[in-house]
Amino acid sequence: MFETLKTIDLPADIAGILKGVGYRKKSVLVAYCGRVEPGSQQWSGGTREHTTIFDRTTTTAQPIVDKRSWPANMGAMDPVELDTNEIAIKLGTFNGRPSFAKITIPPSAGTI
Repeated sequence: MFETLKTIDLPADIAGILKGVGYRKKSVLVAYCGRVEPGSQQWSGGTREHTTIFDRTTTTAQPIVDKRSWPANMGAMDPVELDTNEIAIKLGTFNGRPSFAKITIPPSAGTI
């Protein structure tokens, strides 16, 4: 379940990541869960999502890339487990317009 937070209330490292990818909305959706479901990266009726795993300790980013061939890549990808020092940020479009960022933080990392 996601809760809505203002971007100005986020820790500096997470706010910096969002700024770096050009996120301009004033709110984000945050969930506390040990895994993230990347969904499908395929364009479907104006909707598309991309998920990136960020390591808060090393400040590195690793995008989740769907390497399955067609038609298998049309469906959702398997969930990805998050380590304590990792967060997942899902960005995308909904009906062709930028959607809210969805941030997944493992419960073991505490709350924002």
